[in-house]
Amino acid sequence: MLRNKIYSIQTPQAVILDLDSTLLDAYGKQEGRAFNFHCQSNGYHPLACYDGMTGDLIKIQLRDGTQHSCAGVVDFLQPILDECLNDYRKSVFCFVVTAVLLCLTFISSAGKMAQAM
Repeated sequence: MLRNKIYSIQTPQAVILDLDSTLLDAYGKQEGRAFNFHCQSNGYHPLACYDGMTGDLIKIQLRDGTQHSCAGVVDFLQPILDECLNDYRKSVFCFVVTAVLLCLTFISSAGKMAQAM
């Protein structure tokens, strides 16, 4: 990955993971398209994780429109956290998340990760 090459030159002091969900409008009858009550629109509701330092997209997961913002966020984030803990052990980890992603499961998981460090 390009991020690994850049960070191999200089290990970051902090790793900032920017998590967000958004609505992608869909028109027609595509598989997985559904009505999202919060956004009052039909479409998909993907999760995205960006590198907060560079703005690079790290991972995105397409989900159907009925998914709540925090649904599956821990399973989505776990491989990214495992990679960061392995590659950037001396870095400080920060999360930038929208309020709706701050579900109790995510908070609990982040707390366990911090204790493991």
